[in-house]
Amino acid sequence: MKKLAELNGIELSDVLCKIAEPVARIMADPAADACFAQLGEAMRGGGSALINLTRCLMIVSPVFLSERNRMDTFRVAAGLKGCTVDEVIDQPGTQTVQELLQMVIYDGGLMSIFRPARAGKSEAAAGGAV
Repeated sequence: MKKLAELNGIELSDVLCKIAEPVARIMADPAADACFAQLGEAMRGGGSALINLTRCLMIVSPVFLSERNRMDTFRVAAGLKGCTVDEVIDQPGTQTVQELLQMVIYDGGLMSIFRPARAGKSEAAAGGAV
């Protein structure tokens, strides 16, 4: 799976068109805000890489793999991998979890898509302009 920064202009356009709606639906889940706040704290926490990965997995799994968001998470993974949703569903579960962690933790370009949505929600909640 390539990071967004590794894609050329055409590839990036194709991927963003495929993942825009599922990302928006995931970000509409109120649990996503708490998830990303906790994820930031976990990434700043001390400990080994394995401990940090375990913390992150425990934080993101309930949101991204919940019944509400599961299919959208698979759509995002498929868009990033350049495969079908059925291929993501049929792959070993551990592979899906590894890819989920890569998507959420290691792809700064993907995370930048999520951040503006969170900032807009925070400003709106505070009564500021979106």
